[in-house]
Amino acid sequence: MKHRESYNKLKKEIAITIDVESDWGGRADTCHGIQEGLPFILNTLNELDIKATFFISGEIVRNNKDIVSEISESGHEIASHSFKHNVDYGELSKEELFDQINMSKELIEDEIGVKPLGFRMPQFRINDHLFDVLSDLGFKYDSSMVRGIFPSRYSSLSIPSEPFFKNGILEIPISTMPYIRLPMGLLWINAMGFNMFKFLVERIELPDRIVLYLHPFDLIGSKSKKDFGFFVNRWYNYRTSSVKGTLITVLNYWKNRKRNFICLKDI
Repeated sequence: MKHRESYNKLKKEIAITIDVESDWGGRADTCHGIQEGLPFILNTLNELDIKATFFISGEIVRNNKDIVSEISESGHEIASHSFKHNVDYGELSKEELFDQINMSKELIEDEIGVKPLGFRMPQFRINDHLFDVLSDLGFKYDSSMVRGIFPSRYSSLSIPSEPFFKNGILEIPISTMPYIRLPMGLLWINAMGFNMFKFLVERIELPDRIVLYLHPFDLIGSKSKKDFGFFVNRWYNYRTSSVKGTLITVLNYWKNRKRNFICLKDI
């Protein structure tokens, strides 16, 4: 489908987005990241006076209602991350996709008392029916697309880097690293090291609006005894001891660069 006109952008903004799900990208049924990593994220954001957007998986809402409510009560935005995370959303029928997203939406509304305006697809696996379903359910924006290629996940080199409309829904793409086309996520930044990240971003004119993402379990490494394969095990445990420091350094870096921190709903 052809993209409609690019959204009229504001100037020099950054949105910190946090995908809240069970550990290891929904592969484990534990929530150590929510129990241990999420309080650190909330305290850090509070200390730096930063508001963020939290995409919440519906399946974790009831058992973690207190801390999800705390997110909302602290002035952060609550958005939907569908119901169950570890599902291949790209293969779902329109009816199956509707049910997953609607279950998440209803849980957030009923348990937290917030109507989510935004959505992010787990693992960025875009479904052909996504934007029609979001429109049917009354969502205003999506933030699931990355301008790049990741085998088995996404292939979206042709999309704009700035927000654009698709089927009446505002798509707010996740930002990518300069030159290397990786999504601007905390673990990617931590893996390359902050100094390399700083070197890259200071040698190119960045978009006026940046969208960065992370997960609570990024901060703690894996405590699961399950084996999810060499790459997954290695990735979620690589340089774990430095992740919290990297998060603080990155946030302070953007504050010092005079970026205006926003929630995605502000767009």
